[in-house]
Amino acid sequence: SDSGEARVKALRTLMKLSYADENGVYMGSKDLGLAYALVAVVSSDRGEAPFEALGTLMNLSIANENRVFMGSKDLGLVPALVAVVSSDSGEARVKALRTLMKLSYADENGVYMGSKDLGLAYALVAVVSSDRGEAPFEALGTLMNLSIANENRVFMGSKDLGLVPALV
Repeated sequence: SDSGEARVKALRTLMKLSYADENGVYMGSKDLGLAYALVAVVSSDRGEAPFEALGTLMNLSIANENRVFMGSKDLGLVPALVAVVSSDSGEARVKALRTLMKLSYADENGVYMGSKDLGLAYALVAVVSSDRGEAPFEALGTLMNLSIANENRVFMGSKDLGLVPALV
């Protein structure tokens, strides 16, 4: 449909605008609300739209100033990215993994992102265990960052998660 094509073009335009570092903090700000709209697209749209939204989110996660908000429970981006990592095997998965790695750089996000209930660690271990190419590298980067938080270490080293055998 025309509205679907227009939506994809709008999302593609936002992605191109987000390439400019100077736009990152503004576009990723909580007050602007763009991140909420992009999470909704990733969570509920089909076709090309979520892929374009993932590209913008990935670019916005580069700015240090955006990482705490983007990794917050309030935004809901992390569960949306977990769903992409768990269900996609292509470039969308790599974009989601790259975004998760950027978000995991913020110490404030570590305990939430590494929590057992969120399921991110399970999804990352599955990628490390079974995927090839860029995906395992991105997943390992996030796992390494999450292991920095003392609160995550017992779960992350547990038999239940299976990370240790995946690393050997």
